[in-house]
Amino acid sequence: MQIIKRVVDFYRDPEYFSEALKLALPIMAQQFMFSVLNMVGVVFVGQKGETAVAAVGLAGQAAFLLNLVNFGIVSGAAMFTAQFWGRKDVANLRRVLGMSMGLALAAALIFLSISQFAPESFLKIYSKDPAVITLGIDYMRIFSWSFLFAAITSSYAMIMRSTGDVKTPTYIGTGALALNTFLSYSLIFGKFGLPELSINGAAVATVISRVLECATLLIVIYARKSPVAASLRELTDLNAAFMGRVLKPMLPVILNELWVHLCNCEPKQAVTSLTKR
Repeated sequence: MQIIKRVVDFYRDPEYFSEALKLALPIMAQQFMFSVLNMVGVVFVGQKGETAVAAVGLAGQAAFLLNLVNFGIVSGAAMFTAQFWGRKDVANLRRVLGMSMGLALAAALIFLSISQFAPESFLKIYSKDPAVITLGIDYMRIFSWSFLFAAITSSYAMIMRSTGDVKTPTYIGTGALALNTFLSYSLIFGKFGLPELSINGAAVATVISRVLECATLLIVIYARKSPVAASLRELTDLNAAFMGRVLKPMLPVILNELWVHLCNCEPKQAVTSLTKR
């Protein structure tokens, strides 16, 4: 009964909805933009034929799996960052940032290594078509460099949202998506004086936009002296007990996401879902 009463009290509080909308609306807007611009990107690649679409979808599977890992890292870390920020415990907030970013970068390096040194073996898991694999290898090797910058950006953005700053990472992320779409069009088809790189142009566009997104976010964070503007010493001030405490809720989420995907998503379904993302 007490739980029900608390829920009812929340709905009676007008400030609750106001604060919830402040957090939810920017995220909703970013997700909407993400869906629209990615759909446009698929249309661009689709102009190069079905083989090109399949190649991009297969190469993007590495990014999809990496995103599942990052989701687990971010979700687990968010359980602590909100609590630390509520207590204004900036030191531990920054420790969680350092730990989550370290884990995200480690995962990114693993997938980057696979993409650089064994892309053919990875792509053959999902397709036996030599034409698709040939196109996908070059795309994957270029596209995978974005993993490192995305790991840094997602870690900082997650902590910023925990401190109530939802707008900054949302605006920067949306701007990066818009730039990615423009560059993809320009580089795929050779517009505005840029070279025509076919589907590799989409990969180059993603790397450029990710680099600029990461750089812009870091510049804004440290220029404003945000609560997440941690020094290298603060980011690496970790011990085994603290890491174990944070890792405990992270690992089940990561393993669950990967297990569900591996068990329920057939290769052809994976390609189809990726081309729609």
